Amino acid sequence: MPNSSELTAARLPSSYRVIAQGPQPGHTPEQVTQRLAALFRRSGEQMRALLTAPRAIIKKQVDYASALRYREALESCGCVCVIEAEAPDFSALVLQRFASPGIGIVLNAPEAWRASSEGHVYHLFDLDHGSQFSAIGVPNSSLTVQDWSELRVRKVAEEMPWLKQVKRPYKLEGENWGGHTQGLAAEYRGTFPGKDEPSHYLLLSLWTRRALSCLTITAPAAAFDADDALYRWLLQTQLSVQETPPGPVRDEAMARWLKYNKLPVPANTARMQA
Repeated sequence: MPNSSELTAARLPSSYRVIAQGPQPGHTPEQVTQRLAALFRRSGEQMRALLTAPRAIIKKQVDYASALRYREALESCGCVCVIEAEAPDFSALVLQRFASPGIGIVLNAPEAWRASSEGHVYHLFDLDHGSQFSAIGVPNSSLTVQDWSELRVRKVAEEMPWLKQVKRPYKLEGENWGGHTQGLAAEYRGTFPGKDEPSHYLLLSLWTRRALSCLTITAPAAAFDADDALYRWLLQTQLSVQETPPGPVRDEAMARWLKYNKLPVPANTARMQA
């Protein structure tokens, strides 16, 4: 069985690409266009076309340090920018099935990760990189995936004001979801209270006809960037929604939150238990 260092080496890509994805919230397209034109010494028309493209590749086949410099420059212009590994290979990873009891998620993740439950929240920890996956789930009554995503985004704004949204909600699809499961993701950056370094926060709202789940990834910003390709591969190929509630166990905290948002409270609001 490969050890942790062998697994880490197996998933490290040799090169990266830098992708622009439009203006950041609070920056107008015209402002960002002018800054990019000055940065790259190109015409405003060329930069406007780049900015309106959903995924504009700015640079490819660069090492990670170079990709970070490009991203920093683009973000200073007010542009949303991501770094992606080119052709990552995760075939050497040994995966383990992790499942939150009741409604929630099933995720095949590296076997070195650890799981725990805290009240109605199920956690997975990547201790080597300081990353945490957290999941909740409740029965679905009549909400759409857009409704559910809006509620979760609002909850982040209310409870974590130190986070700044760096990616507006976008559609995320799993390879085997078909029409059964729908997902909308949003991404944030900011420094959590008590922390010295900024963190990246990915919020994924998942919908099925019977269940609403929410999966978040919290990681040091540098660690998230380094493992971004792995996390997206896991979400798109190794994730599914677990719809079965554990029984008539009521999650009072979730019921109060749903009531506060004037939503129907399911009779058996599920609690995830260890």
